[in-house]
Amino acid sequence: MRDINAIKTILEDLKNNSLDKIDHFALSSIDKLPLKVQLFIEVISKRMIDFSESVIILLEGNHIIPAIPLIRAIIENLAITNKVFVSFDKSISNNQLTNGFDEDITKIILGTRYCEEYKSTNILNYIDKLDKEINGIRKYYDSLCEYTHPNWNGVEGAYLISDNNSNVTEITKVINKEHDLTNYFIGCFLLGVTYFSAKTLYMREHLHSFVSLCEHDLNR
Repeated sequence: MRDINAIKTILEDLKNNSLDKIDHFALSSIDKLPLKVQLFIEVISKRMIDFSESVIILLEGNHIIPAIPLIRAIIENLAITNKVFVSFDKSISNNQLTNGFDEDITKIILGTRYCEEYKSTNILNYIDKLDKEINGIRKYYDSLCEYTHPNWNGVEGAYLISDNNSNVTEITKVINKEHDLTNYFIGCFLLGVTYFSAKTLYMREHLHSFVSLCEHDLNR
């Protein structure tokens, strides 16, 4: 099985940069948008850390197939974070708040299928936008879906070995630590965590500049 120490190092840095509490008025006392962005960064980071640590436990315990739905969710975490990152980075680069940013992040934070006002966006829309930056990530995501859903790949292909000579089918873990596909899944895991860490770190480092843009826009 591919070494996952690099992932553990990234997660440690992510935990060190994360906050457990947020003062609502620490960034701005006049604009709520910086708080929304900060809350999103910290909450999605907490989710990413939780999911990633769970994946590591499963992988090291030789539970490869159960780890795949969480790896897929890690790619989804990255995709929705990228949506926020793109608007954030555009604001910083142009020295002007991106149009519709407040509405977009409010919808992301409150998004659900059960509320028309904050109707959630299909995650595939975010995955496809991310694919324009990380070529092939939609293909990786789709392959993870095949093992997440109870299709052949994730059921019969993952737990059955048939011997036509003896007419016996063995029910066992086909995809284990030694299987070549395990390294592929870990590669998807590493890709998601690496890009996520870089994007959230950038936003953390530029939060105060973003506050200035928000307050300037509010006072125009």
